[in-house]
Amino acid sequence: MLQVIGAGFGRTGTASTKAALEMLLGQPCYHMFEALSHLEHQPAWLAAAAGDTGAMRGVLDGYGATVDWPGCSLWRELMALYPGARVLLTVRPPDRWWDSYSETIHELMLMPVPDAAEVGQELVDLSVFGRVLTTRSFGTPYEEQSPADLVAAYEQHNAEVRSEVPADRLLEYDVTQGWGPLCDFLYLPVPDAPMPRTNDRQAFRELFGLDGPSREVQEPYTQEQIEGHFRTAAGDGASSAG
Repeated sequence: MLQVIGAGFGRTGTASTKAALEMLLGQPCYHMFEALSHLEHQPAWLAAAAGDTGAMRGVLDGYGATVDWPGCSLWRELMALYPGARVLLTVRPPDRWWDSYSETIHELMLMPVPDAAEVGQELVDLSVFGRVLTTRSFGTPYEEQSPADLVAAYEQHNAEVRSEVPADRLLEYDVTQGWGPLCDFLYLPVPDAPMPRTNDRQAFRELFGLDGPSREVQEPYTQEQIEGHFRTAAGDGASSAG
């Protein structure tokens, strides 16, 4: 049963928080990397984005928490599905969030949808999925949003979470605070281990090939190839819950 709903945008320490929650809860945590390594989950997320959350319990069965997109764009819907779950709003100062987001997810969002004949329909569907779930958090058309618009959307999202989630159900959390606030929020002891630090900016850019030259595709990618590429980034949770 889902215990924690992550309402914070990506690039707010969500990969480190995912690893921390998995240590604390003993269950996998659903992050965008999970969706990328389980392509069969896409229809349920897209249906939820369109208003039908019926299949979400099946997707999240076995997960103890969510962080990052796609879940953060559906935090209200997840609160309704899991009324006993607590809400975790991961944050970082707006200028630091933009510095990280602009050099990672934002670059992906500005890329054109690839040609299915070249890369395969699975990769096209994955690109569309990411755009649909991430764009829910911002104004449209996304490409016409200025940096100031995107930062304003980030701040507006956080303000809405603060105002709508009951105070006794919400933790606003900066990962630099370490274990203390997170463990207190979940009524769990502090682990005898350092707070995880994963998915830095350069690792993200390498994972998505943002720095290297465009690679010529010899043949369309298969579902197995796509999922395998992201499974390492997702960690053990990708295989234990999916």
